[in-house]
Amino acid sequence: MKRISLFSLLCAFLLLSSCVTGKRRGSFTDYPAAPFFGEYRINSVTVTVDHINENSIAAQLFTICQTRLKLKQRYHLEEGQTPLLVDITVEQRSFMHKLNIYNSIYISCVTHDEAGTIYGKENKYITRKRTAITATELDYLMGPVIDKVLKKQGGQYRSALRYQKTHGE
Repeated sequence: MKRISLFSLLCAFLLLSSCVTGKRRGSFTDYPAAPFFGEYRINSVTVTVDHINENSIAAQLFTICQTRLKLKQRYHLEEGQTPLLVDITVEQRSFMHKLNIYNSIYISCVTHDEAGTIYGKENKYITRKRTAITATELDYLMGPVIDKVLKKQGGQYRSALRYQKTHGE
């Protein structure tokens, strides 16, 4: 009886620990003190699939992300404000797991000013069977990342408004 229960626990552990698909996310923001604020603009997009740069996919992703920023960005530059540039990197690597092909996809959005000072990073890590090289998948994958960047922009904008109200600027 002990052998059967030990064997079943071992099998359950192996099944649960060998799961390949999943998502993870990480972020970082470090804006200077208010009243700093900036409108986001796409600066560069890089797409690498299995260690090969894909310029045509990068051009599609540039258009997808630029359109999403223009549609959803509620705050725009006023005189004296600084634009923030967004660099997007998508890397996909394929690998086999139990005779199935999976894709490990890394997405990174870095916001910085023209001098190169980094103010924020949004990262997403995904492992799944579907590939990121189709336009619909790129839109599906990038949407939440761009939305998260814009959410942080809204928080910074509200902070700048509070600063202006309390300091009479």
